[in-house]
Amino acid sequence: MLRFNLDFQSKQEFAMIKVVLFAIFFAQKASSQDTWDWLRIDCGSDTSYKDANGDTWNSDDDYVRTGDNKQVAPSN
Repeated sequence: MLRFNLDFQSKQEFAMIKVVLFAIFFAQKASSQDTWDWLRIDCGSDTSYKDANGDTWNSDDDYVRTGDNKQVAPSN
């Protein structure tokens, strides 16, 4: 059986070790997260494209299997 003798000089020293361990754990967890981006779907579009802001808009072909595409005049 393994036994650890953790002899801390004070409660402050023990608290500091807990803070350091938490910071290491938090930094490791944060760095392992995947980055994400918004999914922008242009309903009815046949192709994907980038807009003036550089955002990529995807066609809804991968998400919708029903319906017909129709051209609609913009409202004023």
